[in-house]
Amino acid sequence: MLAFALRNDSILYRTLLAYMYKVACLLCLCLISLSLKGQVLSEDFETGNLDRWSILGGNAEITDQVASQGQRSVRLFSGDSDGEHSLLLRRNFSVNYATFDVQCRADGPSSDIFFLFQYLDGQNYYAVACNPNGTDNPYILLYKVVNGLHTTLDSVPPVFSRDEWFKLTVERRCDGSINVLINDNAVMTARDQTFTEEGSLVLGAFDESTYFDDLQVETFRCEEIVEIFDTICSGEGYSFGDTILTEGGIYDDTLQNSIHWDSIIRLELTHGLHYLVTEPDTICQGESYIFGADTLLTTGRYRKTFYSSLGCDSIVEVILTVLGTDTTMIDTSICASGSYVFGQDTLTETGSYLRTLTSASGCDSIIALNLTMFEEDSIVRDTVLCPGEFLMFYGDTITGEGTFYTTITNEQCSTTIVQHVSVNQIEVDLGPDQEMCFEDAPGFQISIPHFDEILWSDGSIDSSLFIPGPGLYFVEVSDGICTDRDTIRFTENCAETNSIYIPNAFSPNGDNVNDQFMPVFTERPLEYSMQIANRWGSIIFQTQSPERGWDGMVNGELANPGVYLYVVQIDGKLRSGTVSVIN
Repeated sequence: MLAFALRNDSILYRTLLAYMYKVACLLCLCLISLSLKGQVLSEDFETGNLDRWSILGGNAEITDQVASQGQRSVRLFSGDSDGEHSLLLRRNFSVNYATFDVQCRADGPSSDIFFLFQYLDGQNYYAVACNPNGTDNPYILLYKVVNGLHTTLDSVPPVFSRDEWFKLTVERRCDGSINVLINDNAVMTARDQTFTEEGSLVLGAFDESTYFDDLQVETFRCEEIVEIFDTICSGEGYSFGDTILTEGGIYDDTLQNSIHWDSIIRLELTHGLHYLVTEPDTICQGESYIFGADTLLTTGRYRKTFYSSLGCDSIVEVILTVLGTDTTMIDTSICASGSYVFGQDTLTETGSYLRTLTSASGCDSIIALNLTMFEEDSIVRDTVLCPGEFLMFYGDTITGEGTFYTTITNEQCSTTIVQHVSVNQIEVDLGPDQEMCFEDAPGFQISIPHFDEILWSDGSIDSSLFIPGPGLYFVEVSDGICTDRDTIRFTENCAETNSIYIPNAFSPNGDNVNDQFMPVFTERPLEYSMQIANRWGSIIFQTQSPERGWDGMVNGELANPGVYLYVVQIDGKLRSGTVSVIN
């Protein structure tokens, strides 16, 4: 206990000493901050030319139409061809860790803003894409491109609008953190050190009318101040900054002063393990065996705790056999992953073994060993639960997805049971019950998405069912593993002059069956309008004709399968809901 306390005190002393050194280094940095602070790049585009820039694609020009400050800004645009990227590279400029500030503005409905930093070439760089509200694809995206492969680091919805100047700030710090701010408010963060070499920066735009102004770059200077080498034993913790470390490795703690000069404390921590060392040995009858401070005289298994070279306690076990003129019987068992040293042999199989041993003093003895190897098993099971089902797992009731473990132990070895559980999310929905005036309606179809097996109440197996009149109808579906069932009731009601049914799915696949989405009326309404929107709220179809339905086309292409929103106004009444586009 005293040794353990001294070791902990030593670790605490070294940690406190290291952090005192960190504080001293920061004080030194503050004293020289006035001579080191400064910007690497400041560009306001007021010169009226792009002499320090190269156009990598598209078009760029200095304009005095709009500006964040001053009289001019730089405008990137596609020219005569739609859907073109424009890229503007800052020549003779390279930096790796810095703060980038730039004012941005997008004026077109399909304008996208791109800011590429630490740009090595067209296949390797970091970038932020800013697409404002009011454009066709609004989002803010932090990503990297490595050997041409695009990887998203973070993404959020936009917090600015089209035709609005906003300030984009990117912080690329020495510890690998990348922070993105819009108008000085943090919106995204990530940690990545794929590129550490210096690179340039690129202003980019897609399609039409994107502006940049007031670009400023201020570097972070990184310097490693001190290295700490220390050791912990298994089960101990090491205080490093705000973290308690329990594993060996190399750890960095970054301190930053007011001029963005990062100071790094690097700890190389060694994790000392506890060892169990088993050594067999023999003595002749009448001899003694010195084991630490003990004197052993009889056959047996003995253990003692020592300290390793790293200061961690380890257990040394000696299996002592006292040899005589008689045969010594040994019955022992070990787990299948272990081995048993018997004389000069290492045994790994169950069996009976004989050895004649001669000690240094010349005593012979026959050792008869009965060795049993017990198997160690790991059993993996996979179970799929249907909705509403559960699984009993060794006293626990499992109703959701996950991986569950339990260990069954006998006298020697243990078996681990690994249970993987997944939940089948099969679900069919025919919608709410409906009231219709079938005297005026010739009937209509209801449809559901495709399943492996479909059975309607009339025995049909198609994805659609014709409703000829009032009644209770049901469908039962299966995906080969689970089943689900739903019912819908249609009631005769001719009290109203116009009954309406709005389906919840359609399949625009050109087979002339359920190819359009439109309400079903018993009589044509006097006033009518319908709007379809995607999940971002953008209107993709609208009509004021009751006879015109949505054929699933968006901008000349078939809509992706999924859920879309509808709003229908019929004779002053408003109805809204969702409709599924299925293959």
